[in-house]
Parts: sequence; C-alpha cells; structure tokens
Amino acid sequence: VKKPFFGGWMSMGSALLAGLLCIPTLIILAHLFVPMGDTWNHLVNTVLVRYLSNTALLALGVGLVGLTIGAVTAWLCAIFRFPGHGILHWALLLPLAVPTYATAFSYAGLCEFSG
Repeated sequence: VKKPFFGGWMSMGSALLAGLLCIPTLIILAHLFVPMGDTWNHLVNTVLVRYLSNTALLALGVGLVGLTIGAVTAWLCAIFRFPGHGILHWALLLPLAVPTYATAFSYAGLCEFSG
C-alpha cells in the first residue's frame, strides 16, 4: 500500500480551515432562532414581498440571458471554425476568472492604508 503524500496534518488542517469557513454561515443560521424584532416585522408588512419578487425576477432574467448567450457561443465554437475561433474560445473562459479578480481587487482596496 502506497503511503499518501500528505499525512494526517494536512487532513486536520483542511478540516480546521473548513470549520473556520463555516462559522459565518452557522452564525446566520443560529439567528433563525432569535426572536424577530420590530424592524423585521416592518419589512415583512411593507416591502419584503416586492423585494423578493424583484430579486427572483432579476435572477431568472440574468440566468436565461446568460444561458442563451453561453449556449449559442459554445455551439458556435464547437460546430464551426471561423477567424477568431481560438480567441472566442479563450474569451468564453473569462467569466470564470472575473469574479475572482473582482474579489481580489476589492480585498486589496479594503486592506489599503486608507481602507
């Protein structure tokens, strides 16, 4: 039996890191059991339904437009060879990298001296 490259320390470190990353979600879930205040009741009675429906509609619209554009461009790259095919093929991967770049950029700005 081949000994694993990473020992038990790597597994324990990974479990610790995963536990630390779960803390914010667990705190939010714990607040489900805290009594609701007046602010929450006010939101429920006035604007919450409208905000949730607008959010759902926006998410649905963005998802459908993204799916349509992604499917059409993927189909074009898979079926046809045209000038600029290679550039388009690589450009289709950019949406996967942009959120990471935006997060890094905002984090760098947050950690600046002026904060």
